[in-house]
Order: sequence, then structure tokens, then C-alpha cells
Amino acid sequence: MKQITLGLILLTGFFQAIAQQKENHYGANLKKYEPANKMIKSPTPGEHRVVLMGNSITEFWVNINPDFFTKNHYIGRGISGQTTPQMLLRFRQDVLDLQPEAVVINAGINDIAENSGPYDEAFTLGNIKSMADLARAHHIKVIFASVHPATAFPWRKEITNVAQKIIDLNAKIKSYAQENGFVYVDYHSAMKNAQNGMNPDMAADGVHPTPAGYKVMEGLLQTAVKATLSQQSVGIFKESLNLGFEQTQQLAGEKIEITSTSETDFFIEPGTPPYEKGNAPLLLTEVDNTKPFTFSFKTTPEHLVKYDAGMAFIYVDAKTWLKFAFEADERMNKRIVTVNTRNLSDDNNHDAVKAASVHMKISSDTKVIGFYYSTDGREWQLVRVLKNDYPEKIKLGIGAQSPVGKGNKAVFEDVRLTGECVKDFRMGM
Repeated sequence: MKQITLGLILLTGFFQAIAQQKENHYGANLKKYEPANKMIKSPTPGEHRVVLMGNSITEFWVNINPDFFTKNHYIGRGISGQTTPQMLLRFRQDVLDLQPEAVVINAGINDIAENSGPYDEAFTLGNIKSMADLARAHHIKVIFASVHPATAFPWRKEITNVAQKIIDLNAKIKSYAQENGFVYVDYHSAMKNAQNGMNPDMAADGVHPTPAGYKVMEGLLQTAVKATLSQQSVGIFKESLNLGFEQTQQLAGEKIEITSTSETDFFIEPGTPPYEKGNAPLLLTEVDNTKPFTFSFKTTPEHLVKYDAGMAFIYVDAKTWLKFAFEADERMNKRIVTVNTRNLSDDNNHDAVKAASVHMKISSDTKVIGFYYSTDGREWQLVRVLKNDYPEKIKLGIGAQSPVGKGNKAVFEDVRLTGECVKDFRMGM
């Protein structure tokens, strides 16, 4: 009888624990912002609403500088101590239902602190990606914020190797942002000290920013939001990459002007010294690579210094792409250049072109891809033909670069994308 009674007591306790866990929604704290969310109306025209999803760093930010949020139409939805699975659980009601134009996702530090269980980097990154997927499915633009620097957690002093875990997670968050055309806010680089933590002027406890720390964050966030909200479809191009580094303008007559800033490039050095950059601005559109296509345009770059270029792109991810450029070489000869990258880049200088503008064409029959240029848009010169072993979905685009200069403008016109390939891959016609 005593065993039965003890069993009933344990069973009752188990169901009570489950009930309490459900009430708290596994730490998601869904009720925290419920009253405030009900008071928020649909966005008004021109409001440009932005929601900041995060933890205590976001929650305390609203308390320290509420005017910053109010005047910029920012809505803070941070909850102290939360980890990424808890944020994902409340993402619908605290982000999607508020109908923002953009969301800033700042998450991961409490995962590393093991606030809700052992840290698993892949699991944390997966939750961050899932929040981004939900946002994009609801036509909400995504901004990723880096995890802030820290060397230890005052509330979890037993956690080791904190700084390196943060650096590793940030590298993966940044890479995913670049692959998907999201703006990445690098709080970490701007606020870290020599030990990859934060000094007392930035964070008194080494984790939570001071007013001075938040001031640094505000400038970075404003730049990121401005860049993100300016992302628009331009002609056939439905997304952009590295928009934070460039300006895109739709000119008269359907011309597109892309401006790169200094030291912008796409190249992964196969030799020495090591060099890797993927920060040049691109406008991109997704293409079904299982079907034929031809992509063509005319470009006029400024060519102010060597390596300045206007270019076409086949983009798969940060390590898989092909650059087809009208570039100034080391002697300032304007030249056709291709750079095929599969983890490392090759570098091929082709014909020199005296004209200020050049027509460029990429065409695929699904089996091979041909690259061509023309000075008049009628007679085409073959540059190279490659086996088309790219995945079923690729992105085609245009961009500008200035690897060693102070910036470069490239104008693009007569941009066309068709569902047919050239009939003669040697002649480009």
C-alpha cells in the first residue's frame, strides 16, 4: 500500500512539473509581452517598423534609452536569460504578429552560457536560421547581430573557453548572413578588447553593455537598418549581397548604377600570402539551373585604379562562385577577366578592350556554361566554356568592386535574362 501511495505521489509530482513547464512554455515566457503586443496596431504607411529579438542585452537597452526605440519605430522584444530555442518558441507572437518591415536577431550568448542545457553550436545556429526562415516566409527583412564579446559569465563561472566559442559562433552567423544576403551587425569587433572580452567602460560586468556600450551599438544598428530597409527589387534582381557596403540606384532608362566602397572584392587567394574577401556589392536573382538560360547586359565601370571592375556573377555560396568582370589590370588596361572559385580562386586575364563599355553574356544549356563579350552587342567573342556542375538553384547577378581603390561606380544597362541558350557555344549566338 505504501508503495502505491508513494507511486501516486511521484506521479502527481511529475504531472504538476509538466503542467508548470507547459504554463511557462519551456522558459519562453510567452506572457511577458502579451499585453504590450495587443496594444500595437498595424504599421502605418512609411513607419518602417523594426523588431529587436534578443535577450537581456536587448531588454536592458529599451530601459536605458527608450527614446532611441520610440523615435526610430523600434520595438524591443528581449527577455533576460533566454536561449535560442526559447526565442524561437515566441518568434511568432513577438515578431511575426507585429508585422515589422525588418527584424534584428541577437541571440546565442545564453546558449553558450548553458542557461537551458549543454551548448551545441549546430543546434544554436539552427535555431537562429529557423527564425530567419520564418521572417523571410512572412516577407520580413532579416538583420543578424553578432554575439557580444565576453570572456566569462558572472552567473556561470564554470563555463570555459567562452571567448573562442563566441568567435566561432559569430563566424558561422556571419557566413550564413553573407550567403543569404542579410546585413550583419558586428558588435563584437567594435566592442572587444585584446582578450576578446569587453572593458568596464563597455560592460561593467563583462557581458551587459553600459550606456557607453549601447551608444556604440546604436550607431552600428542605425547603419544596418538603413542598409536593410533600402534593399529593394531592382529590375530582375530580387535580392542583394553586401548592401551595407554599397549604394544601388535605378537611373533613367532602366539603367542601374552600383557603387562599391574601398577595398571591396571577391577573391580567395590560392597561394601566399593568404587573402580572402567577399564584400563587393552584388544584385542577385535566383535561377533554375535545370533549365537553359541566357543572361546579358552592357556595363560601363569607372576604372579609376587597377582592379576596379563592373562584373557579372554566378553565386552559390561564399566558397562557390564565378566572377566575370570588365576590369582594369596592373597596367590600367581594361580587360575581360574571369575568376572561378571552388573554395580557392583561379584568376584568368583575357582580351584587352579599348572601349569604355562592353557587352557581356552568360549562357547555359544545362550541361555547359559559356561566357562571352562584345564591343557592339552584335559580334560576340568566346571567353571560356565550363561544365555546368552547379546545383539546381543558382543566383545570377551584377556588381562592382574596388579591391585597392577608394571606390568604383559601374553602370549596367540592357539587362536581360531569358529562358533560352545560345545556339552556337563557340560563336555566342
